[in-house]
Amino acid sequence: MMNRLQKGVAVSIVDLVTIRRFNLYAQLMAFVGHPDPSMTGDEPPTYAASCRWVTMGTRARLVAWSYAMTIGQPLPTLPLWLAEALVIPLDLEQSYEQACHDLWIS
Repeated sequence: MMNRLQKGVAVSIVDLVTIRRFNLYAQLMAFVGHPDPSMTGDEPPTYAASCRWVTMGTRARLVAWSYAMTIGQPLPTLPLWLAEALVIPLDLEQSYEQACHDLWIS
């Protein structure tokens, strides 16, 4: 994943697993040397995040968005970068509701 992120590919992570306490996004940000202040200390076990590298002149800048999720609350909308100047909203709550409807899950 790190190699793709360095090449400018956007990465989105949605972690809904509640049986273990590990935050891949926080670990990834620490690994690249850009810890997310909202994920320091007591890292949330459920979260959603998107990040990508943006080149500005000769410098690369990490752009990241994260959201600590709470059980029982609506899922967030993530920015999904399809190209350098093209971002669309990825509405996780709407996708979840549609999947439940399609699978007849109440």
